[in-house]
Amino acid sequence: MDRTVKAALVWGVTAVVVVSFLWFMQYQYRLYMFQRAMETITAPIQVAPSSRFAEQESAEPRVDRGERRRQRQREFERAFVETYEEPEGCDRYESERHMVECVNHRMRARQSLRAELFSEDRATLMEAPE
Repeated sequence: MDRTVKAALVWGVTAVVVVSFLWFMQYQYRLYMFQRAMETITAPIQVAPSSRFAEQESAEPRVDRGERRRQRQREFERAFVETYEEPEGCDRYESERHMVECVNHRMRARQSLRAELFSEDRATLMEAPE
């Protein structure tokens, strides 16, 4: 191989290595700046909770919203089973129309019980189990 070709190859490989290194350094710098920006943004969020919330958490154990909802659903179902009286003749359906009437009766009874139990507070009614 000619000496000039070898020199050109060495220069080319060196240029590729230098450009790759500079690109990698630029990428690392951008990643570092992004992480710093995220820390700056999230720092106010990680502040201690306000005193009102801290008192609530210390006074009662924390129960997630889903667990409270499931508990209320179980209580509602228990109350419905205890209070619901099936109309006479709905233990065996005579026709499709009769089945629809019995199912509608049960649905109306559930809705009226839900309205009775959750009518005290409008916000509670909106969160009532379905």
